Amino acid sequence: MNCLHREIRKRLKTCSRKEYESLIYESKLTPSQEKALNCIILDDKSLIETGDILKCSSRTVSKLVTQAYAKVSRSIG
Repeated sequence: MNCLHREIRKRLKTCSRKEYESLIYESKLTPSQEKALNCIILDDKSLIETGDILKCSSRTVSKLVTQAYAKVSRSIG
């Protein structure tokens, strides 16, 4: 995970629920990206657990989360 993604993850974990939902809405994430990010950030699940929930591989989850972090960083910045 690169430095920018680490900062985005930290911000999403420490912000209020209202701000979190606002960032997700402004980022225009796809439903699968939103579900993956919610599992990772809100439910504190691993990539493997998230893959089981979303019925996809951990590699796919990793791609979804990376894309979501990129969209969130664009909406912030």
